[in-house]
Amino acid sequence: MNETRIQIRQSDLRALLNTFNKMGKAANKDLRDASYEIARNTARELKASAAGTGSIGGNPFQAQAVAQGIRPQRDRLAKIKIAGKRQVLSGGASVEDLLWGSETGSTKFGQFPKKSPVKGKGNQGYFIFPTLKRLQPRIRKDWVEAVNKVADIWRAANNG
Repeated sequence: MNETRIQIRQSDLRALLNTFNKMGKAANKDLRDASYEIARNTARELKASAAGTGSIGGNPFQAQAVAQGIRPQRDRLAKIKIAGKRQVLSGGASVEDLLWGSETGSTKFGQFPKKSPVKGKGNQGYFIFPTLKRLQPRIRKDWVEAVNKVADIWRAANNG
C-alpha cells in the first residue's frame, strides 16, 4: 500500500479537521477513539505526577484533589478536562479554586505552595506544566500516527 505521511503544523490543524469532516463519520470516530486513548494515557500520567508533587515543593493534598478531577475528553484532538466548580472539597473550595494555585503556587495566598520558578513566559509549575512539557513530543507523535493510520484506512477503502 502506498502510504502518504503527513506532518501537521498548528496553523493547518483547522484545515485538517475540515478534511476529516468530509471523510465521513467512520474516519472521525476512528480519530476520536485514537485521540481518546492518547488523552487517557496523558490523564493517567498527570495523576501520577500529582502524587509526587510534595517532593518538588508543591502541596500533594491539593495536587491530588486537582488530579481527581482530570478526565480524558472524547474529541478528534487529544483533550483532557480538569473538573471545575462542581467538584467541591471538604473545606468548601472547588477544584477550580485550587487548580492554578496548586499548579503555579502563590506569593499572595498562604494556602498554596510558594510560587514555582519562572520558566519562559510563565511559571514552571509543579505537576501539570512539567508533565505536559515532558509528554508533548510523544502526544504529538502518537496523534500524527493516528491521523496517518485513519487516513490510510480511509484511502484504502475509497481508492482501492
